[in-house]
Amino acid sequence: MLADREEMERLKYLLGLDTRQIAEAHAKGLMHPCEARVMRLGQLDVENQSLKAELQALKEENEKLVVEVKKGMLMAIRYDATTDKYNELIMAVGNKCKDETRHETALRYIKQAELGDGVDMYNNRSKSYLKGE
Repeated sequence: MLADREEMERLKYLLGLDTRQIAEAHAKGLMHPCEARVMRLGQLDVENQSLKAELQALKEENEKLVVEVKKGMLMAIRYDATTDKYNELIMAVGNKCKDETRHETALRYIKQAELGDGVDMYNNRSKSYLKGE
């Protein structure tokens, strides 16, 4: 019966030991030094596998972030190009009309040119009024 109790104690120590517990088991004579080393190697292997899995997850997350940053940079470049084109269009308006922004004047000019009827579509004013005649 005593041998069984000792074996139970030994099994208790062999399951889930950390470094301190292994040293204590060895000091109590419950574990041979080689067994302690084998247990520690097993623990290190488990930790190593866990760290490898964590590293792989971080690599995948990093790849996703790199793609997002590249998309953001491309959008910024497109935004800058669009802003430059818009500014060029707005600044092409030589004389804006009173009570209008350059944007509103440019928009009205474009719509008038598209409609081709010579009438201000917002205020139903003739071109002569818009020119100040």
